[in-house]
Order: sequence, then structure tokens, then C-alpha cells
Amino acid sequence: MNIGSTFGSSMNNLWSQATQQIADAGQRLAGVNREPAAVMTERAVENTGETAEAAVDLNEGKQLAAAAGKLMEAEKKTLGVLLDTSA
Repeated sequence: MNIGSTFGSSMNNLWSQATQQIADAGQRLAGVNREPAAVMTERAVENTGETAEAAVDLNEGKQLAAAAGKLMEAEKKTLGVLLDTSA
């Protein structure tokens, strides 16, 4: 069983998902306040929901990126233990 490729694949998938979610949320946050000032005053309350949702998605992406990092640490530790025991 190739443990390295299993961990690597999981980490790559998680990292890709995290970076995509962060990029999407960032674009949504940047686009929310691009309306002219006159429209913004009328629709300011409506935009708060979009802003909050994008901010939550951005935080979720940040957590996914941290989880990918932890998975990488676990891979290194696991492979180190396997190499120590088989040597």
C-alpha cells in the first residue's frame, strides 16, 4: 500500500478546494461594493447578506487550508515512523 500517494492525493484535493473557495469568496467580497453610491444607499441592507456569506466562505476556505497543512504534517510523521520501524 502506498501511503504517501494516499496522503498526497487527499492533501492536494483539500488544498485545491481551499484555494478555490478562498478565491471565489474574495471575488464575491470585491464585487459586492462596486455599485454606484446612489444605488448603494438604497441597497445597503441587501448587500450585507452577500458580504456576510462571502466572509463566512472565506473563513471556511482558510480552515480548509489549515487542515491541508495539518494533513501534510501527519503525512511526514507517519512516513517517518514507518521508515524508522522498517529500518
